[in-house]
Amino acid sequence: MARGLGITLAFALACSSVGCGKPQLEKVAEERVDATKKASAEAIGTKILTAWAKDEYPLLGEEAAEPFRKAHNAEDAQRAADKSIEKELGSFLSMAYHETLRTKDGKMDVFRFKATFDKSKVASEVRVVFDAQGKLTGFWVKPWKDQL
Repeated sequence: MARGLGITLAFALACSSVGCGKPQLEKVAEERVDATKKASAEAIGTKILTAWAKDEYPLLGEEAAEPFRKAHNAEDAQRAADKSIEKELGSFLSMAYHETLRTKDGKMDVFRFKATFDKSKVASEVRVVFDAQGKLTGFWVKPWKDQL
């Protein structure tokens, strides 16, 4: 797996939202996870990656924060991220929920999913980040790590 496979669609937004340093994250107990946000995170991640597997580049609407939408909705940015993932991992097959983390200040929820791609024998991570208003602010495909 490629060393630098962290595909970031909105690095500038991630820096402004949680700081460019590593954010302090805490695991959210499963009974405290917002089920609506969790389902939305899975739906958005699946929607984006399934579309990319078909070389389609969907526009995000109100489900995403404006700065993220501006970065993501550029077709060239989506295509570049898609082709980078395809080169290293192949096409998206599926993803399954793993855990939810929250920044210590409570401003961001990080949903982690284990994903499978057709050319990779190991799991990858799909990370979907929502702000406190439930808007998408981050989306990454990264090599899997059990602990962040």
